[in-house]
Amino acid sequence: MNFLKNLWQRVKNFFSNLFGSKKAEDKPEPAPKSAAAERFNEAYEAAEKIEFNAEWNNGTGYFDHAVKGKHAPKLAIGQIAACKTPAKNNRRLILVGTIYGNAVMFERYTDDTNIIARNVPDEMRDMVNTRLSADDVTFMLNAGNLPAKAA
Repeated sequence: MNFLKNLWQRVKNFFSNLFGSKKAEDKPEPAPKSAAAERFNEAYEAAEKIEFNAEWNNGTGYFDHAVKGKHAPKLAIGQIAACKTPAKNNRRLILVGTIYGNAVMFERYTDDTNIIARNVPDEMRDMVNTRLSADDVTFMLNAGNLPAKAA
């Protein structure tokens, strides 16, 4: 009988902790913005705004088709532009014109704007991480200054 009482108490405690009511002061503070997200936010606010094109999507949340090809915006080398995806996701993108095509950085997830990801021309893949650090964001913003590849 004691076994059942102890088991019942443990089950109640488990569900109480899992679904128990929390006071407003018990809620955790939101995570601070990453350095990459802070740098991205500054650049986004300063950038020229353009219209988002749904054709840039590749179907997995990345924007491969904004880099090169018939749907990619025609940005001058060094030009920085920004836009938002439609309201359902509302993710922000920054595009930078380079000698190789457009470098695109964006908020990877709707609910976590601390993760900044990228799509870049093949020539730049080894120059910058897929998940961007603050230094990577700065590099991407200056990608218009990349020299032409030596022959």
